[in-house]
Amino acid sequence: MPVHKIRKASKLSRTSTKLYNKHKERNRLCSVYIGKIYSDR
Repeated sequence: MPVHKIRKASKLSRTSTKLYNKHKERNRLCSVYIGKIYSDR
């Protein structure tokens, strides 16, 4: 396998990991927000 393909793949995986972490954080914030709404009722 050519080196530049490997590098590209690792870059892609790093980007997807970053996106996934961002998404996870947003989901956590959403669940906290929803919990607040339900507890305020």
